[in-house]
Amino acid sequence: MYENRKISKALEYIKINVTSDNFPKSFVETGTASGDSIDWAMMEGGFYRVYTCELYEPVLKELAAKYSSIYFNLCRQNLMPNLQEFRIWPTDSRQALSEMLDLVRDPALIWLDAHPGSGCPFEHGVPLYKELQTIKEHCVKDHLIIIDDASYFGTKADQGIYEHLSYLTIEETLKGINPEYVIINTVTSKELGPFNMDMIFAIPPQLVNI
Repeated sequence: MYENRKISKALEYIKINVTSDNFPKSFVETGTASGDSIDWAMMEGGFYRVYTCELYEPVLKELAAKYSSIYFNLCRQNLMPNLQEFRIWPTDSRQALSEMLDLVRDPALIWLDAHPGSGCPFEHGVPLYKELQTIKEHCVKDHLIIIDDASYFGTKADQGIYEHLSYLTIEETLKGINPEYVIINTVTSKELGPFNMDMIFAIPPQLVNI
């Protein structure tokens, strides 16, 4: 059902055990795309709540077909015993993320991966700064945050949509959410790990060396 285990490998890389009692029970994602990440969250991650958002209409139609299929419903019954709620918001993460977090009252794994591509127009831009501000305003301050595609930040890739993103600003914003976050930037540290992962991690104290 899924091909991409990028998040699983990322958690292994930063030595976080998904079976730990301290590991988040909610998975929140911006930028659903093909659904690989939420497939992992539901089938391997063992999350109770899985929330994601996608704004590109052709992708939304594919997702609707995929997650209303008989195959998915059989998988949900037999392979996702922990899953209590699964929802896709058909809108921009600038709006959807606050609505998703309104349903979360405990630490979540927040996977930030919203950006144009696969046909989605570049005019939508990269909403990362707005997403981080939304997380900062949330009542829970110890989410595990993973930001993907960090190697593009500050570059002219994809018509310059990432050019305004600064590692320094991102890391300062993360520390503004929780000063005790352990920040790992695999790009600036030049330790990309398996699959050349270009990510920024904000790891709360309760997940460090568990």
